[in-house]
Amino acid sequence: MVTRMIVLRRLGRMTVGALLLVNGATALGCADPFAGGDDVADDSSSGTEDSGSTGSTGDGDGDGDGDGDGDGDGDGDGDGDGDGDVNGALASGMFSITQSWDQESDFDRPVFVDVPAGEGPHPVAILLHGNGGNATGMLNDIDYLPGHIRVAPQGYLNSWNLNYEASKAPDVDFMRELIAFLKTHTNVDDGDIAVLGNSNGSGLVNRLLIELEGDTFRHAVTIVSPLNDLQYRDGEFYYDPTGGNAYDTATTPVLGRRLCNVSGTEDGIIPYSGGAGVAGYVFIAAEESTYIWAQHFGESGPPIDPGAGAVDPNDPNLVEFQYLGGDVVHYKVMGAGHDAGVTPSVRSAIAEFLAN
Repeated sequence: MVTRMIVLRRLGRMTVGALLLVNGATALGCADPFAGGDDVADDSSSGTEDSGSTGSTGDGDGDGDGDGDGDGDGDGDGDGDGDGDVNGALASGMFSITQSWDQESDFDRPVFVDVPAGEGPHPVAILLHGNGGNATGMLNDIDYLPGHIRVAPQGYLNSWNLNYEASKAPDVDFMRELIAFLKTHTNVDDGDIAVLGNSNGSGLVNRLLIELEGDTFRHAVTIVSPLNDLQYRDGEFYYDPTGGNAYDTATTPVLGRRLCNVSGTEDGIIPYSGGAGVAGYVFIAAEESTYIWAQHFGESGPPIDPGAGAVDPNDPNLVEFQYLGGDVVHYKVMGAGHDAGVTPSVRSAIAEFLAN
């Protein structure tokens, strides 16, 4: 049985309403800005909690379902079919996805959203911070994607679970739930969803490329983290069908996606040329990793020679390796370390990749 609870909370200067959908162990909260400046408590006397009463719940529609749409089906989408498949326009603010796993029970995982002006539908960029980073920092940093709905989820313990992190959160399921929820909104272009990650977040993007279904996202941007040898070895991609980190089962990732990778030649945390790196991971060389994905997505030619990349006319330190007409591209940032994604030329290249 699905129950509903409306919660209003303040985020800084913004008053946000979160619609929390509870169904089994998973819950979704949809945040939208509300006018006014007062925090509103969550209690049933205010009419903000649906406890199954048959009279008016305080939502003003009189149908008794508490969702305010007047159709009596209880799903809140106003279409009368009871399936909850349309949530109107996504708005700037915060919502949460609640998960349970070995480390936590009914744990609310916040997701921050910035929506551009206009009715849309807008392309979406999901932004995954690095280990030790956070969602709001990532949202503030990746400010160069005009026209995109920017969505920044928060990693548990400020990280994403690949294998050696303290977090053992079910992050692939988290992303699956998040994308499915985003697609229920009328201003989301569900055919133009990108996932962009930095460092540890980039490692999760590689995992999502391997494990998520084809109808989830279209574009991937991996900043300073190519594939590691848990994810790819001996000519095969690997995952754990139980959702864990065993990486013991070969799999074939879906086709039809696009990939942009950025790596710095002087990265001392995730080496450009591959090998042992941060936290015990062993990485595949950046150019090789990009070519592995290019081959998977249909490239039949040989890898581009390391000295044959195209130098950016406006930045001699930015070298492009392009496959499949630009659908798979690697940017080699000469002299850059683990901060290779911060230069204006790299940011312009990423924005152009997603715009195309």
